[in-house]
Amino acid sequence: PSMVVDIKQSSPGIVSLKGHGLEANDKVYLTTTGTLPAGLNAGTPTSNFYYVKAPVTPDSFRLSETIGGAAVNTTSAGSGVHTLHPALFRTNRFDQSVNGVALN
Repeated sequence: PSMVVDIKQSSPGIVSLKGHGLEANDKVYLTTTGTLPAGLNAGTPTSNFYYVKAPVTPDSFRLSETIGGAAVNTTSAGSGVHTLHPALFRTNRFDQSVNGVALN
């Protein structure tokens, strides 16, 4: 599912979302109703995607352009509503349901 996130201007940039459930190396992309913070680009499921970078806390994470790469720095605040989308959906982490909806 898509998730509205806050992105802090910092080096490295910090993405915040309470209880996001993402893990290191999850592949994601961003969209926005305005402009993303400088250093990040809007994407699609097949282009301009990022990887969740460790350390991952229950409420925040950083993004990298490559698995194991450096975290992206954000050099402006951006504007609008920023949405994070999973580029790959992995059901093997879930036990017979996704977000409370039974798979069978």
